Amino acid sequence: MIDRKYSNSAFVALRFTEKPGVDFCSAWPYRHPDMPSEEGRILVSTAAEIDRAIADQLDDAKSTVPGRVGLLLSGGMDSGILASYLPGADAYTFRFLGGEYQKEELRRAEIFAERNGMTLHYVDIGWEQVREALPAVMRSKGGPVHSIEPQIYLAAQQAKADGVGLMIIGDASDYVFGGMDKLLSKDWTYDEFVRRYIYVDPFEVLREPVSMDYVFERYRTAGAGSERSVGAENAGAADGIDVPEILRTLAAQESYGSYNNAFEAAEMPY
Repeated sequence: MIDRKYSNSAFVALRFTEKPGVDFCSAWPYRHPDMPSEEGRILVSTAAEIDRAIADQLDDAKSTVPGRVGLLLSGGMDSGILASYLPGADAYTFRFLGGEYQKEELRRAEIFAERNGMTLHYVDIGWEQVREALPAVMRSKGGPVHSIEPQIYLAAQQAKADGVGLMIIGDASDYVFGGMDKLLSKDWTYDEFVRRYIYVDPFEVLREPVSMDYVFERYRTAGAGSERSVGAENAGAADGIDVPEILRTLAAQESYGSYNNAFEAAEMPY
């Protein structure tokens, strides 16, 4: 179904269109981000079990894909952990041309690579490189894309040229272990969290906006009266919101979808 009004509003608010089967246009179906299956989850209760589960998954992956193994390596929690399981692998780290970027995070990535004997490749990103990559990732997505997608696509293309056959990524440790301190360090009211969480209010920038309230209503919890949620009147409604569940589902879906589309566009297993 083509619904550009809804798709535009969902993208500016959430950075993906939340409803499956709703497209921006007829030429390219929208690649809706699928979540990993619950059946595929590996249940663990100790540090030793987490260690074994990660090692087993990486061993299985490396045994099924020809070519070298690459790792998207930032200075963050996820890829830093994975680097310790992939000694000698090729590591790919974004380095932004011009403007400001997190030099301390780049330095951490360099330290992780050095400690684990990895070959570190810099993926140099400037606006011109992003512009060149956008048509491929937008056609693959069937609409506008998250800002990280052309960057992941460029890293995948560079890795393919280097002979890498499988890219390893880490995602969601921040959600699981509390790394997102600015989101998990307080109890939010429903209204203030919605204002904090969405990227751009559709009612502020679009001529024909559609409310995204229905998405956040799923996470509303009982509390005091509220003022107004983004895009619609909600005076007097219950005022709490389940932030960990939003991170586990809504935020994770956005993130997984960005990786999925970029690697699919580059035809790179990950």
